[in-house]
Amino acid sequence: MAAATAIKPGSRAHTKTARILLSVDSLAALSVGLITLLITPFLADLYGWTEGFTRFMAAVNIAYGSFSGVQAWLFLRHGRLFRPAVLLLVIANAAWIGHCFAQIWYLYDTASFYGLGQLGLEAIFVGGLAALEALYVLPLTDDQS
Repeated sequence: MAAATAIKPGSRAHTKTARILLSVDSLAALSVGLITLLITPFLADLYGWTEGFTRFMAAVNIAYGSFSGVQAWLFLRHGRLFRPAVLLLVIANAAWIGHCFAQIWYLYDTASFYGLGQLGLEAIFVGGLAALEALYVLPLTDDQS
């Protein structure tokens, strides 16, 4: 059985992985936020959420996706990452896990299976992003920033 090979920090594969992660992070948040905003009444009904909460989820995704997108663009364009900005991405994703689980607990009696499932899956997705960004993106940051 072949042993898994780790991606070496600073290698071309490491840099490519970081670029892909930042792009996926931004595009996922922006697309989910915009789609949620466009079909808020439908999703609120499907998920058993209020329209206000559904719009809040959309707005946070759009704001996060915009910030993440700026970081991805700076990295793609200039090859630089700023440590505080990447730390903020990782911390925001980790904090969003807590938000999702808190909402599952809070909305348990009123939200539908789909609404609770969406929150659970979002927590898993952003948790994975937080871990991968800490592992692959954070080591590429400028130490002077």
